[in-house]
Formats: sequence, structure tokens, C-alpha cells
Amino acid sequence: MAVKLDDNDWKRVLDGTDSKTPGYSVFCLPIQQSQQDDRQYRLIRLENGLRALLVHDPSADKAAAALDVSVGHLNDPDDMPGLAHFCEHLLFLGTEQYAVENEYKKFVTSNGGSTNAYTSSSDTNYYFSVSSAHLRGALQRFAGFFHSPLFDPSSTTRELNAVDSEHKKNLQLDGRRVFQLGKALSKQRHKWSKFGTGNRESLLAAGRALSSQPAFATRENDEASSKDSLAAKMAASSGMPSPAPSAPSDSSLSKMDPDGGPAGRETRRRLVEWWESEYCAGRMALAILGRNSLDDLTDMAVELFSPVRNRGKDPSPSIRDSPLGPNEMGTIVFVKTVMDFRSLEICFPLEYQDDLYRSKPGSFIAHFIGHEGPGSLFSYLKRKGWAVGLSCGSTALGRGFNTLRVNITLTPEGFASYRSVLIVTYKYITLLRTAPLPPFHFAERQKLSETRFRFLQKQSADSYVSSLASTMQRPYAPKHLLSGSTMFWDWNEEQVRNVLRNLTVRTGRVMLMGKSHDEIGLGDVWLKERWYQTEYQVQRLDNELVAEAQLPNDISDLYLPGPNEFIPDDLEVQKLEISAPLKRPMLIRESPLLEVWFKKDDQFWVPKANVFLEIRSPLASVTPRHAVLTRLIAELVTDALQEYSYDADLAGLQYSFSSSSRGFQLSLSGYNSKLPVLLQKVLDTFRNLKVDSVRLAVVREQLRLEYENFKLDQPKDLGMFWMRYALQERAWTPEEKLVELHSINENDIQGFLNEILHRVFVKVLVHGNMSNSDALQVALKVETILRARPLTPAEIGLERSLILNSGSNHVWSTAVSNGSDVNSSLVYYCHVGDIKDDTLRPVLSLLAHVIREPCFYQLRTKEQLGYIVSATQVQSTGSMGLRVVLQSERDPKYLEARVEAFFDGFRDVLREMPDEVFHRSKDGLITKKLEKLRNLNEEADRFWTHLTSGYNDFLRAANDAEALQHISKEQVLDHFMKFVHPSSISRRKLSIHCHSQRAKSVNDTAAELHPRNTIISDLVSFKRTLHVSAAATPVADLDDLLVSKL
Repeated sequence: MAVKLDDNDWKRVLDGTDSKTPGYSVFCLPIQQSQQDDRQYRLIRLENGLRALLVHDPSADKAAAALDVSVGHLNDPDDMPGLAHFCEHLLFLGTEQYAVENEYKKFVTSNGGSTNAYTSSSDTNYYFSVSSAHLRGALQRFAGFFHSPLFDPSSTTRELNAVDSEHKKNLQLDGRRVFQLGKALSKQRHKWSKFGTGNRESLLAAGRALSSQPAFATRENDEASSKDSLAAKMAASSGMPSPAPSAPSDSSLSKMDPDGGPAGRETRRRLVEWWESEYCAGRMALAILGRNSLDDLTDMAVELFSPVRNRGKDPSPSIRDSPLGPNEMGTIVFVKTVMDFRSLEICFPLEYQDDLYRSKPGSFIAHFIGHEGPGSLFSYLKRKGWAVGLSCGSTALGRGFNTLRVNITLTPEGFASYRSVLIVTYKYITLLRTAPLPPFHFAERQKLSETRFRFLQKQSADSYVSSLASTMQRPYAPKHLLSGSTMFWDWNEEQVRNVLRNLTVRTGRVMLMGKSHDEIGLGDVWLKERWYQTEYQVQRLDNELVAEAQLPNDISDLYLPGPNEFIPDDLEVQKLEISAPLKRPMLIRESPLLEVWFKKDDQFWVPKANVFLEIRSPLASVTPRHAVLTRLIAELVTDALQEYSYDADLAGLQYSFSSSSRGFQLSLSGYNSKLPVLLQKVLDTFRNLKVDSVRLAVVREQLRLEYENFKLDQPKDLGMFWMRYALQERAWTPEEKLVELHSINENDIQGFLNEILHRVFVKVLVHGNMSNSDALQVALKVETILRARPLTPAEIGLERSLILNSGSNHVWSTAVSNGSDVNSSLVYYCHVGDIKDDTLRPVLSLLAHVIREPCFYQLRTKEQLGYIVSATQVQSTGSMGLRVVLQSERDPKYLEARVEAFFDGFRDVLREMPDEVFHRSKDGLITKKLEKLRNLNEEADRFWTHLTSGYNDFLRAANDAEALQHISKEQVLDHFMKFVHPSSISRRKLSIHCHSQRAKSVNDTAAELHPRNTIISDLVSFKRTLHVSAAATPVADLDDLLVSKL
């Protein structure tokens, strides 16, 4: 190989032996890395302009790759909203080299990996992970997306339904509705105003308009051609069940033509034309991570991605014009929401912050406005009873333009007093604008960013490469690709002051969101946004409010935060000499009151720790009222600690205090030097909680909204809730809890707190950069502060599941409460056995692994039943099974019929599966089971999951991987036929049907349920007919696990 200089920081690499091998350039300066990062990096630029970051990770058991194209929905044609998103969908469905629709996804998933993609405003990002041995094969299939996609006519037509279903899934989501409304109310003809998701209407509109013209019809007749032979071959080779009746289709999509008729053909033509124009190699950033050497990774990138064409396009198309102009700034938008909540947002246009990444002035100002400590805007609003939450952030809406957004979650009083909330917010901004900014503020931000970067831990391979590819599109110096988004390098007060000068009442746009605006006294005329039908009104802020918002700050309770006492002062890592990391924590103390489990970090070597506590009481959820009391205590503790804990959170030390059916859970994670201080404060607050009637009223109102909004959840979420409810021995509905909530007062809570803390059992896990003696000190602190007596063993409470009876097929149906939701859902569950069954459990996991992709391909990609389709293994105490979830416009009875048709076809697919394919799938699952832990939190979470489950089965994944080696295809088939297939006379099936009140009148052929099904009329009565599972018991005797016994 010959090397020559390309420019100052790059070297040109030329191949001297094979003229067919393209050359490339290498970035020759070091890339700044975290001290913890043991990977090697190489940045190259191919001859076609595509940039690739190669990452050699010698310890990786998963390889991954991502490619980001600097084109998103802002690049959609004006007459085809959603085209970039539609293109993202289609690239997964075949290339010239691998024409079978699901070849890419099938290859990746069978080899222990996963695939995904997203389309944003200025980027489209594709990524996957796969077992390390199959990286090249996955890359070969992936690369074709960008140089030779098929855009098969039949696939294109069918995938219109998937995009349309995805949009309809979002129609009742307030986040999506408000987001699109904000876009629609931008400056006229600004690219930000586009509808990014797209739907059938938006994608077919141009084709319909053109196909209605006589000249177009004549051209279509002249260009008549053979039908979709490729799609026919693909269907013939799929081995799946007989075709389903077609999904509900738009009248513009010809039922006779698999390519969608004239409108569909025109849509496809425009799609191909757009891809050929916009998908340019110079706009692409690729990241590949694997165990392979940097030279091998470079060879793969050069060989497989050099065929991508450079079309001479601007590599980083950007928009420097703000979407908010004079007509939009200084206005207030009143928005009706689906869910019952109250929120205020102020959006300010901001200079593009990625250009200022060394100083990050927008982020620096957002730190102050979003602060929750003493003197903060939120602290003041909370004390006034106006707010329960506040956040502030600088966000790049698209490449070239930013906004700074202030979001305030309001109480009913705050909503009614929104004008006062606005005025106080602007007074705090005035305080920032006029006050000196002491140097320690930037010094703290800089120190925390350096510490965070220094001790960055690994994340999942696919998330990492996706993030890397996206970051490569930012205007960072190449040497800052890994550090640019984290580090604060430069203090630039002029840039900070410039941001503050632009945060005024005349430059912001306000949105006030709520289900009802009756108390505000608006008029009766509401406009509707086109795509989501969100109702809104727009007014200019009145002169009185503007004048008051411009006055100097006169609120003495507003002031800048002081020094952060939680910044870690001891970052020493207690390293040990070890031969191999331990696979489980040690039980270092056991008493009637508590168990203390401990593991010293022996592989990640960061100055961090995790402390998890479960405080159990049989009173926690014995009735709905008890469950609500337990929840209120947890919320009140969190509310009382909000100011105190905020500095800890900023300094990298987080806590969570929550309730469960068994009692309370406390988790603390972060830098260990100040962790004992925070632990002491949380426990003291909990034990000595004094219930304030004012704060109780606020917390109770938030809980009321949560319980009442439950019925407006997505149909799939409702279905999964009712499935859990049906199969839990003791569970309460939000409606049952809501009945109790209204009658609970501060005396009830205070009395219950004393009662529940009188006798408890505590389970403790201490993990990370702490010693055995540190862990015992945690236990002593718990005992000293709680001052509780122990429960008897019988009182500790053992959770159980309800088990479906053998040979039963049950259906329970309920309406989707949201009358505006067009979607229904099916949750279909087959019980398989006890989760503790070491023989059965690996077979179920393999069955779930091999069925997942075919289920998705058949029911979503081919039959287009809906955007959400999944098949997974699920488990609970004493139980496990296979669950299929669909959300669709189709009737749940029809969905159930299609699931059972799929199962019928899958029997033959499994029976005829070549041994090579089966063993490859098995190896892929084994790889997933044995995947290495990537960071300290992953290990702690795994230990805690096993501890709180009651099984303490820390070696389950390794044992299952070993068992999988010996499982045959015949075993999987036998278990499938016994536990899942509809013909089984012994299977145990329950399906939950949530049906839309707006269901279309569709001819759902075969929509009647199988006659063996029993319809459940009353779910509570049904639960009484089921038997109870075995309770969880440890796989090993606790006495044998005590350190003193080892």
C-alpha cells in the first residue's frame, strides 16, 4: 500500500497492487478518548466522499454498524410529506444482491442481533447489531440499502399501510400532536412546518393528482407491463400460510394491481427519483464496531461501501433561518390535549449550537432555568403551588437552527394563573440577563463534564454506533468526535450573553396545553391542525402581560444557585487483582430483619456504586386503599427531597424512591464518594416524613390524573395491563384505586406510615466501588434509621401467578375507552410452564427466538395488519409463556384468526427448517445469553432482578446457554405443538381483545373465533377459577451463600 498526504490532517492511502481496489484517506491525528475506553478508532474517507469511523473492540461479543444519511423529512418534496420516512421503511425490504424481502432482518436476528432505523428532521439513521462472527455477512446485506435497493412495487404498495398504521398509532399521543402543531404554526413555507411521519394520504396525493390527468392515463396504458414476478417468487418461497384478505386499503390503491395502480406506480417513481437524488455518498457517515482489526474493518468499509454513488450534493444541507418569525414570536397558542394534564411551554429561537460546541452557551443557560434547587424558578413556582415539574433544554430542531424550550408542568392553580407563571419565568430570565455570572458556575460544569467523559462506560453496540454515525454529521473537529457532545472547553461570556439577549417575551412563542380551557375564558372557535386534528387557538400576548414581563426582577426568592456540594471529591478506584470477575454478589449478612448482598466491582473500575433497597411489608397492597397509601408515601418522600437531591443529580448521583405491591424500593447510583450522604438524607426523610396538607393536595391531584388517564392509553398497553391483571394473584385497577384516593387525608397517611414501618423485612444490595465494611455500614444505617422490628417468615409474603387450566382457550373483550382511537389490539398468550423449570425454559426461549422474525414478517410486512407486531417470551413468578401483541385497525377477532393461521403455517416452517438455519439461530441465541455486561449499572440491575424475583438465580443465563447446546429442532417443534399450536388439546391460551369504538366496517373474513374458545364475561370471576403457581424460592439455600460459609 502506498500512502500520500491528502490535506493537513488526512493521509491518502492508495493500493499499489490491485487497481480494482479503491483508495481512501485516513485521519492522521489522534481522536480524544475517555480514560476508560480501551477501544481503537480509525476515521477514514472513501473516494466517493463517505466517511467511516472504524472501532476495534477486542472484548466485543456483538458487532454493530450504523449509517447516517444527512437527509431527513425536511428534505421531503413539498407535495409528498413523509417521503424520507417512507424511504427508510422500504430500504429494509430487499436489494439487488439480496432480493428476498426479509433477508436482511432474518439474517441479523437469527445471528443474535437486531435492526432498527429512525428518520429525524435532518438525518436518517440505520443500525444493527449481530454476533461478531457474522459482521461481514450483515454488512453485505446492509450496504445494498445505499447503492442498490429494489423498491419492489409490491413491497412499496404494502409498506404504505405500515407508514399509515404508524401515523394512526400516534394520532392520540399528545407529544406527537403538540410537536406537529408547533411545526404547522411555523413561518409559512419554512421547511420545519412539514409533516414528517407521512401517511397514505400524503404519500399518494401527488400520484392521485397526476394519475387523474388524461395524459397520464394514456402514458400508463402505453407502458403496461408484466405483473410483479419478483413478489410472486418471494411469496412462493416464504413457506408461510395461505394469503390473508388484504388490509383495509385506500381506494386509490388498485385491488387488481400489486403495484398500487396508477397512483401507486407514480408514488414509487417519485420515491426512486428522490432516493437517487438525495442519498449521496458525501452525505453518509458510517460507524462499524467489531472484534476485527482496524485493517479488516477498513477493508470491509472500503469494499462494501465504495459502490455508493457520490451525486455531487451538498454533504451537510442546513437551514440557518429560524422557523419562528415576527408573526409567530410574541404569541400564545392554547392547545386542547387528549390526556388530562396541564403544561406550559415557551420556545425561543436560538443560534445553531453545534457550531458553538466548545462553549455550549445554550446548554449553560438551560442549566440555570431548569435548576430545581433553592432560589430556582421551579422552587418558587412549586412553593406558590403552581408547578410540579420544570425542564429546560437547547435542542437542534434541524441542522442549522436551534430552540431553547422551557417546559413547566402545571397544577390546576398554575394553569388558571398561567399569566403569573409566565411573568415569573421572564423575571428569572431577566435576573440571569442582569446578574454577574460567578466563575464557579462554568468551572463546575467543566469539571463535571471532564469527570463524566473520563469515566464513560460502554453501552450496547448498536446504540453506540448509531450515536457515533449521528455525531459524525455534526460540525465537530474530527478529533472531538467522541468528546464534543460531552465536554465544556471554553468559557465565552459574550456567547452566553447573546443567548440571554434573545430570551425575551417578544421573541418567545408560548403554548398552553390542557384538556379543558374553561377556566381561562377563551372563545368557542377552535381551529384544527390538518394531520392530527389537534384543536387550538392563537392569540398575541397582550400589552399588559408584555409590559409586566419586561420589568426588572423584584422577587427576592429568585437567585442563582450556590456551589454544588455533591461534586465528587474522591475519584479513587479501589482496584483488585483478580483472575476473573465474580458472577454473583455475596450474602454478607442475614438476620430476621434484613439480607445484605455485596459485590465489589471487579471489572469496570469506575468510582461509582449502586445501593438498592427493598423494604417489604404485607400491608403495602393488601387492598386498593393500602396500595394508594403506599404510593402516596413514596410520592411525598420524592416531593420533599426535590430541592435537596437536584444538586446530587447534576453531580452524577441519582436516586429513586418508589412503591410496589411489596412495599418500597430505594435505588442510588453514581459517584460513590457522596452516596452515603444522600442515602442518609433519603432514609431520614422517609422515616420522619411529616405530611403537609398542601403538598398532599398537589401529589394527590397528579395521582388522580394518572389513574384517570389510564383509560386513554394505547390499545396495546391497555391489553398488556389487562393480561397482567388477569394472571396476577393480587392486582388492583386504576379505577379501584381512584375510588380510594379521594378519601385519603394527611392523618391517614401519617398513621399508615407508622404502621407499615413498625415491622418490615429489608433486602439490600451494595455494588461497585465500595468495600465489605462500607456495605455493612449501609445495613447499619438502614437499621438505625428505620427502627423497625422484623416480620415473621410467614409475613414476608410470597407473590404468585395465576395459571391457566390445561386445555383452555379463553377470550376477554373490552372496549378502548378513548372514543377517538381508531386502533384495536390483541394480546395473545400461551402459558408454557414454571419459570424455574431449567429444562423447559431454554426451549421456550429458543422457540421465541426463532418465531420472532417470521411472525413480524408475516403479520406486519406481508399482511400489513398494523405497525405494532411482536412475539416474545414473557415470565412472572412461577410462570412463563409466549405472547403475541398486535395493534391494528382490524377487529381483534380477525387478528386472532391471523395469528392462529400464522401458527399453523409456522409448524411447517419449523418442521422444514434446514439444520444449518436452525443451528445458526440457536448459536445466535446462545451469543445473546452469554453477552458480556457492558457497565456497572447493567451488572447491578441484573443482580437486583434476580434478588427481587426471589429466585437468586444469578447463573441462569449461563446455564440456559449450556442447555441450549443440546436442544434439537424436534424438541422445539414438539413444545410448539403442545403449548402454542391451536390444534393442541392441552394448551393454555388467553387472549385480550381491546376493540376500538371507531372500528371501520371492513369485511374481516374469518373473523369468527375458533369454537373451542370460551368467552370470559367477568374477569374477576374468571381469576377465581384459576390455580395458583408455586412461589419463588432461591435456587440455593441462603445459608450456603453466606460469606462465612464459603
